[in-house]
Amino acid sequence: MRGRTCLPILIGIAVAAAGAAHAQGTTPVADLVRRALQHNRELAAARLDLERGRGRVRQAGLRPNPTLEGEGTSGRLTGSPSEREYGFGLAFPVELGDKRQARVDVATAELSATEAAIAERERQLARDVLAAHADVQGVLREQRIVAEMRALDEDTVRAVRGRVQAQDASQLELNLLLV
Repeated sequence: MRGRTCLPILIGIAVAAAGAAHAQGTTPVADLVRRALQHNRELAAARLDLERGRGRVRQAGLRPNPTLEGEGTSGRLTGSPSEREYGFGLAFPVELGDKRQARVDVATAELSATEAAIAERERQLARDVLAAHADVQGVLREQRIVAEMRALDEDTVRAVRGRVQAQDASQLELNLLLV
C-alpha cells in the first residue's frame, strides 16, 4: 500500500525532473534514481540500522566486563554498634564454548540480512522510479502524437475548405470532417 501512495509522487517528481533535465541536457533517469536513493526516508532509516548492526558486531567481539561488588552492614539498627561487616567481590566472567564467536556470528548474520534488505529496497525504489519515468515518457509521447494528429486534422480541414470554396468538394464532406 505504501508503494501505491508513493507512485504518484514519484511520477510528479519524474515529470518535473525530466523537464528540468531535458532543459539542462543531463541524463534524467540516472539523476532521478540517484535522488530517490539519497532522499528516501525508509532507506535512511535502514542505513541507520546498518550502522547499528556494525556496532553490534564490534560489541559482540568484546570480552564481558569484570564486575566489582561491595557491601557493608552495621549493627546500629539492632542495638549493637560494634558489629560491622564489609564484603567486596570481584568477578571475571569466563566464556566457555566459543560464546563470543557465536555472538559475533549472529551479529554478522543480522548485519548481512540488513545489508540484503537495504539492497533489495534500493532495487525496488530504482525499479519504481524507472517505471514512473517510463510512464511519464509514454504520456509525453502520447501528447506529442495527439498534437501531431490534431495538426494533421486541421490541415485536412483547411484543404477540404479550400476544395469546397473551389467547388471541388461538397459541403457534406467538410461537415463530416468537422464532426
